[in-house]
Amino acid sequence: IKRLGIVGITSRDLFRSFQQTLSMEGNGRTKRIMKDADYVFIDVGRNDYWQNIKAPKTAYYVKRISKVLKKYVGADLGIHPFIAIAYLLPTRRAYQMPFITEVNYNLSLFNQNLYPVQIRFDLVSVDLLSWDGLHPSSLGYDVMADIMNDFIRTTLQKDIRKERGQYTPTPNPTPTPAETETA
Repeated sequence: IKRLGIVGITSRDLFRSFQQTLSMEGNGRTKRIMKDADYVFIDVGRNDYWQNIKAPKTAYYVKRISKVLKKYVGADLGIHPFIAIAYLLPTRRAYQMPFITEVNYNLSLFNQNLYPVQIRFDLVSVDLLSWDGLHPSSLGYDVMADIMNDFIRTTLQKDIRKERGQYTPTPNPTPTPAETETA
């Protein structure tokens, strides 16, 4: 597991950084780390509030980040990582919550087949935030880790098998009335 988080970065700056570092020749740090990625999780946008980036624009940059990653990561091997996007954590900051709510709403409008927004950090209780009302407490990070574990073990594994043609739906253990009549 590699974390590429950058404290205080905006979605716009992360997009520009990925666009620049992944498209250039050579094998810089970001390229080396991303080269063998199986999964990439995008969780960015909270800091856009402080740079007056509007919520729809934040969602736009998240989509652009996903496009850049799909274009460059794994291209030389022909195997691209599975990319999933996280809804933003809630906040106890009354002045910032409308922005986060609007970003999450705009993320929900994405075509989920192309830009899967599946990591439900928006469901983390505000009671699990630290004193600043924005960042998780230790227990909050534990809950976020549990959300990620559940996502990886269930949704992600199913989506990857489906994408690679290895998915067989689990039969429904309760027969439908039509199945009962033919049995």
